Amino acid sequence: MIFLFRQYIASTNVRIETFNIESLINNSVIRIRKNFENENINLNVQNDINPILIGDSFRIKAVISQLIGSAVINSSKNSKIIVNVNQNSEILQFTVQNIGLSTSKEKLERINAELENTNLVMYQELGEGLAFIKHLTHQMKGNLRVKEQNNYVTFSFDVPTIV
Repeated sequence: MIFLFRQYIASTNVRIETFNIESLINNSVIRIRKNFENENINLNVQNDINPILIGDSFRIKAVISQLIGSAVINSSKNSKIIVNVNQNSEILQFTVQNIGLSTSKEKLERINAELENTNLVMYQELGEGLAFIKHLTHQMKGNLRVKEQNNYVTFSFDVPTIV
């Protein structure tokens, strides 16, 4: 099922449409919570975020769902996952923090190097899910980064939108 979804979304062009970001994010988190009932997933949306945006809601939803799903799958039993949504001018920023998960600085440097290299075809550090997220992010002219701080890993996804 996921393979077919990935094939479909990778083969379609970026669609620019008007959508409600709050509904999109809330529905994505609710769906993931249903699939992973025992997971501690918190959602924080910036208060003054413009709820009506213009962008590719399909790809944004796919990236957010993949990042949260990956955080859930890679979390330990006592992990906490926090999803933050912020807006700065025409840039929408999502962060997915997995508190309780950590990785080495060297591995994070290798992951970020692969995320930043737009010409890279073969990946050593990125799993299939992150490679797919990177592809979608670049299609939308966005950025994807990962960092580790004090026993938690944060994935940041920035995407331009029209307010």
